[in-house]
Amino acid sequence: MISAALLFLAFASFVGPFAIGQRYGLVRWLSPLHVVAYLAFAGVFVKTLSRIWLPSSGFLNNFYYQPNDLLDGYLYLFLFVLFICLGYTLAVRQPVHKRQWGLVQGLVSSVRYLQVLFLSSFLISAVVIGAVLSGRGLGGLSSAFSLQTLEILNSQKLMRLEGIEGYGASFSAFKTFLFVPAFAFITFLLRWLKFKRSGDLIAVIIIFFFQLFLTVFEGSRFGLIFIFTNIAFGFLVAGGRVRLKSLLKASAMITLFAAFFLAMTSMRERRGDDFGASTFDAAAGFNQVVNSTYFLDVNMSVLVLSRLRYENMLWGASYGTWIIAWIPRQVWPDKPAVSLGPYVKQEIFEMRGTVGGINPTAPAEAFINFGWLGLIVGIVLGFMFRALEEMTMSREGILRRGGLWVYPIVVLPFTVRVLQSSFSAALVTAIVTWVLLLGALYIFSGGALPQARNTSRLAVRAIKTVR
Repeated sequence: MISAALLFLAFASFVGPFAIGQRYGLVRWLSPLHVVAYLAFAGVFVKTLSRIWLPSSGFLNNFYYQPNDLLDGYLYLFLFVLFICLGYTLAVRQPVHKRQWGLVQGLVSSVRYLQVLFLSSFLISAVVIGAVLSGRGLGGLSSAFSLQTLEILNSQKLMRLEGIEGYGASFSAFKTFLFVPAFAFITFLLRWLKFKRSGDLIAVIIIFFFQLFLTVFEGSRFGLIFIFTNIAFGFLVAGGRVRLKSLLKASAMITLFAAFFLAMTSMRERRGDDFGASTFDAAAGFNQVVNSTYFLDVNMSVLVLSRLRYENMLWGASYGTWIIAWIPRQVWPDKPAVSLGPYVKQEIFEMRGTVGGINPTAPAEAFINFGWLGLIVGIVLGFMFRALEEMTMSREGILRRGGLWVYPIVVLPFTVRVLQSSFSAALVTAIVTWVLLLGALYIFSGGALPQARNTSRLAVRAIKTVR
């Protein structure tokens, strides 16, 4: 009986936001509510099925909990998703309309210095790669293509724990500049969809595989999702329709990404052992999905509701740590971690003396701060997601705010990170990327975008101070 109730709540958690996203989303199949639905499908529905079929699987089994905790956690997460949908619909201002491909064509045609943009995506990435390798003592730029180097980078993502032995070991500030390849990729993809020129197609293919390499280099398996969403975004705003042929192409691409996901998983788990084709373990990849806190993970809601003590509640503090992120650690050596992950791991799960963190997810973060009143945070997030969508993908947003680039490079990743990680860390990354992206748009659009022109000074300042 309980399993049936949990399965129903899991099913409703992704079907509801998907249906509302189809009705109100400005980008059909790829609105913020669609993102909620996809993450809920993987993090709630798939993990529930896995738990029913394989009771020994799941992150939950690493900790003690009562059977009644399951229903509480599922109900809380379902209500949180419901409140996100409520906030989203309350913020609807722009009418749903078909994307005008002529408008997209005109903006893409305004991008200039295409050769410089193409080369910049590689040159800037080379500088970032060289800085990361040098900082970690792994040699120069030439070692970036070494399988051993990539394995080390994937198995040891952080040299030191943020907020305890110093942040910056992850070189996240340097990696912020890796938005340039995504900017170039979307530009050339939309140009190819318009002009069907072989030169644009070649650029798309080259940058695509280069982005795959960067994803492996960063050790970010979620980066594969962002590459896929960029492709899907270009296809959808170009007027593409989801049909059998397009689904078959998407399936082939997902297969390629799955291979890279398995390779990166194997690199993490080998930890110095010989790496080869035999190490591609599909079971390991499956375990990384169902036995982790990835996506909109229901396990975190169950465990946080059952383990949180009153003295560990934060009362909104985690939503304000983004304010201190801009203070250099040289000025404040003991600056607390911006991400909530280390706090969750050491205080909520009492895994003290360990490194790294555990992604809290948006519902769990809200509960850590306000208990059941954290459901109100869901309304705020839903309202924010819709406001960002209209700000970038309305007609004015496309024309004046660079929405064709800001939405896939900033808004969608921000939505994913907020839902599966923590708010402040996601907000800091979004702000820095947005400012830098608008600066790049100003340079390569010749000032055609008014807001890009107004924020060019901020971009220069961010380039000088981001760390």
